[in-house]
Amino acid sequence: MAYYFAENNMMNNRKMIVAVKNNILFLALLAIGFRSSGQSSYGYIDYEQVVRVVPEYAELKEKMDLKMNSFQDSMDGLVSCYYDLLQKETPHNKVPDSTYTARIEMIAEEFEKKLEDFVALTQSEMETEREAMQSVLLEIISKELKIYSLSNSIVCIVNKDQVLYCLDCIDYTDDFILYLSRNK
Repeated sequence: MAYYFAENNMMNNRKMIVAVKNNILFLALLAIGFRSSGQSSYGYIDYEQVVRVVPEYAELKEKMDLKMNSFQDSMDGLVSCYYDLLQKETPHNKVPDSTYTARIEMIAEEFEKKLEDFVALTQSEMETEREAMQSVLLEIISKELKIYSLSNSIVCIVNKDQVLYCLDCIDYTDDFILYLSRNK
């Protein structure tokens, strides 16, 4: 149980790091916008919606899915080996004695430890892949968003989730997606 909470805390910390990176991106765009004179438009985009239309997203997601399938196949192999071992170790037509029971418990504990280590490694590698994917996508979107903002006289565009209140903010999500589709 403690393992689950430690893993969950690690994932939450990584999510916070990605959120801070997103905030830095949008603050940088804000600073660029304020340096330009005569611009008066403010708005937001739905980052989650935008990221799914970036062409690189499909490629990176497919790569992650393949890796996840590979991990799943490996785990299935481990479980299959465990069942085969239990079948081999199980005496047929005999009542198990205490030695047998102790041996099976030891085998089960060893397998459980191997499986926990494998799951921890898999989760760590997949989280690293997700972070790398998010970083690449954020860089691509940032570059395009900067160009889009400057060419459309937009002072500030932030992630929709970061807007608490804005009187005259405009949702640029659809326009930005259209811009991205034209510039592929």
